[in-house]
Amino acid sequence: MDITTDNPVCCPNGLTCGHSNSVPDRISPLGGNESSLRSVLDIHDSSERESQQRGKPKCEEYILTDKKLRIIGNLPYNISTPLLFHLLQYKDNIQDMHFMLQKEVAERLAATPNTKAYGRLSIMVQYHCQVKILFPVPPHSFHPIPKVESAFVQLIPHVICPYPAKNPTLFANIVREAFNHRRKTIHNSLKNLVDKNIWAKLNIDSNARAEQLSIADFVKIANFTG
Repeated sequence: MDITTDNPVCCPNGLTCGHSNSVPDRISPLGGNESSLRSVLDIHDSSERESQQRGKPKCEEYILTDKKLRIIGNLPYNISTPLLFHLLQYKDNIQDMHFMLQKEVAERLAATPNTKAYGRLSIMVQYHCQVKILFPVPPHSFHPIPKVESAFVQLIPHVICPYPAKNPTLFANIVREAFNHRRKTIHNSLKNLVDKNIWAKLNIDSNARAEQLSIADFVKIANFTG
């Protein structure tokens, strides 16, 4: 995997972050070490930064007007979802993101409708980014060996959003409410947000469940409602 860059590099979760000086031609996803990186990066160790709180890097401190961030990190299960949502706030200033994640989280990020892994995380991340699982990382790649499998994932923010929501907040609320009651039909789960008379106009089956609807469907509901 080639992550050659002249852009700022931000590595959250207590790893390293900084701005590149002369980055080598290739950084192996599982090779290399911190000393080799320090020779080519202006390193800002997140553990030394007072701005680092609850695992959330203050990315605005690394944003430059003419260069976009490239973000790399190994994200523990318990903070991966909130950290991803935090970073999406800065998507216009991010070129790409590469994360080591628990395999379950990686599969949720890349999931498609009508699958068990498909949910709010899938929709909200894919709304903002192109998601690709680059390769699995088996337990024996780590020491000590963990009990879970991992995967390395690439997220590239969309330059142009494929399905733009007129009101992103309403869109996010509709997705959240739908998956908070994913066992219910979409008509019942969204009864407090969506008028029951609009379903026929939307050409969406109101008896479907949340995991059966695409991102485009949820955007259509939000745009018609708002």
